[in-house]
Amino acid sequence: MRIRDYAVGMAAYNSWMNERIFGCAAELSDTERKRDQGAFFRSIHGTLNHILVGDEAWLQRFRGQSVTMVSPSQEVHPDFEDLRAARRAMDGEIATWADALTDSFADQPFAFYSVT
Repeated sequence: MRIRDYAVGMAAYNSWMNERIFGCAAELSDTERKRDQGAFFRSIHGTLNHILVGDEAWLQRFRGQSVTMVSPSQEVHPDFEDLRAARRAMDGEIATWADALTDSFADQPFAFYSVT
C-alpha cells in the first residue's frame, strides 16, 4: 500500500469519527461538556480542544512549519460551535495534506521538538 493511500484512508476515518464524537457531544449541555471530570484536560470540551491543538501541531510539523501551540491544554475555542467548525476545517486540512503526499515523504528524515 502506498503511503498516500493509507494517509487518505486514515484522514477520512478521522473525519468520520470526529463527526460522530462531536455529534454526541452536541447532545450535552454546555455545562455538561465543560464539567470537570477529573481527566487530564478536565472536561469533554477541554479534551476536544486538546485533540484539535495536537492535530494542528502535528500538521504544522509535517508541513515543516513552526508549531504555534503554546500548551497542550491551550483552549483555542471556548465556544462549542466554534470548536466544531474548527474541527471540521482541520479535518479538511488533514485530508488535503494526505491527498498531496508522495511516497518520498516516508523516506525523509523527521525530527521535532516537543512544546512541553
